[in-house]
Amino acid sequence: GRADRRKPIGSDAAGTAYSVPQYVLGTGKLTVYLGGVKCEEFQESTTTAIIFTSAIPAGMPIVVVVEA
Repeated sequence: GRADRRKPIGSDAAGTAYSVPQYVLGTGKLTVYLGGVKCEEFQESTTTAIIFTSAIPAGMPIVVVVEA
């Protein structure tokens, strides 16, 4: 199974925590897509949040997928 979350966010996202479905840190089972393109510009923060390391344009479609 998998869980995902789809939500556009504001343009001031760099350094701001973004809620994601719960997952285990460091397992590589969390994938983030920005506008349909795989994103590597984030850090794992907690089991339910990531932090983007670059600003994300306002209204950018974000999809977070957690593989079970």
